[in-house]
Amino acid sequence: MILIDWLSVYQDYPGSDYPRLASEVRTSVCALTGELLKESTTGYQHQGSFDSSILIKFDGYRLSMSGNPSSWNQRDNLFGVRSVRSAVAVYNRILVSLGYPEFYDCENSERRAMPFQSTEKYYRPGLKITRVDLTKNFSSDTPCMDMLRYLSSFSYRGQPGYLYPNGMTVDWMGDRQGETGGSKRLYFKYYSKAWDLDKKLKKLMALRHRMTAKTELQTDTSIIDYQITYLTKLLEYALENNIIRFELELKSKKLEELNLDSLVGWDFVDMKGDDMNVIQLNKYMPHINQVLQFNRKIDLYSQLLDAGYKEGALTRNAALLGQSWLDGHDIDYRRNHMVRKTSYYQAHKILLTIGFDIKEPLNIVHFPNQVCTFMLKDLVKPDFYEDSSAA
Repeated sequence: MILIDWLSVYQDYPGSDYPRLASEVRTSVCALTGELLKESTTGYQHQGSFDSSILIKFDGYRLSMSGNPSSWNQRDNLFGVRSVRSAVAVYNRILVSLGYPEFYDCENSERRAMPFQSTEKYYRPGLKITRVDLTKNFSSDTPCMDMLRYLSSFSYRGQPGYLYPNGMTVDWMGDRQGETGGSKRLYFKYYSKAWDLDKKLKKLMALRHRMTAKTELQTDTSIIDYQITYLTKLLEYALENNIIRFELELKSKKLEELNLDSLVGWDFVDMKGDDMNVIQLNKYMPHINQVLQFNRKIDLYSQLLDAGYKEGALTRNAALLGQSWLDGHDIDYRRNHMVRKTSYYQAHKILLTIGFDIKEPLNIVHFPNQVCTFMLKDLVKPDFYEDSSAA
């Protein structure tokens, strides 16, 4: 189950009469002439229930929103909205409650005449998406710290994973040890969900302690007590299942490259079927299909056919080379003269689309009768989970 964990969008409203929405307005004035040089606004944090919030800003021309739609008015965001349109619908409900217009996407990015509060009509472009975070939950058959240490051995475009000092997070394409920068296109990571829940639970317990510290005040703590009870139960579930959470952050440049910077583009992505071929999500999760149990072998050729590759020598050779890699053989053309350079790179490109990176050594231990490896499995939503978010 792939979920939307963050969404940043904006839309322009030229000539509209809607009031500004910001936490503060900053102006720069020339000390000699008194001329207004620059004016800027900072976003307004719109608060929801259960400590959720969405950042909103309208400067009279551009309306922008940013936040986690899956956590809006939810006790937790372990599960949440499953499509970008559903996430935008969450934002639209907030805008309507505040008296602002809903976000609108023009078909095929065309501009349409839209009426505003004034008597004239203006043209406005469609909704622009600048950031989308996709997330997926897994349960592990090994402790989270061991699994994250294992995942950090994978590399993406030659960059190994960075395991945080506390051992609870590993990321790629991000900052390294205080360095500035990072990728302007994407960023992805794995982290322990139990560790994340524990932080939230400690924050809630500290809040409750502050609420009851002054004995002379009659404070109703029933709501926060229920929240603490619920998160404690969810934490126990996360610890029992060794929940590992994957997050992929697609930034504005990457979204433009994939033609996913508008709602229309996302209509061609089957989120409910977890078929993320447009984004090739498997490229960022190389462990998903790298699973061998005992004497059972992986049928790479069938997986390639299922992924849309045609029957033929190219597909068959890629499957054979991948099978040799799975068997523990060194297939690098620089050391194995039986492998042609062209075949090696063709197979690498093809197999990467189904989650196998033959450039990386397979992290398995061979025994006479079995093969052992770490495994991650899709997480099943527990019966007690409270989720009222959009599907």
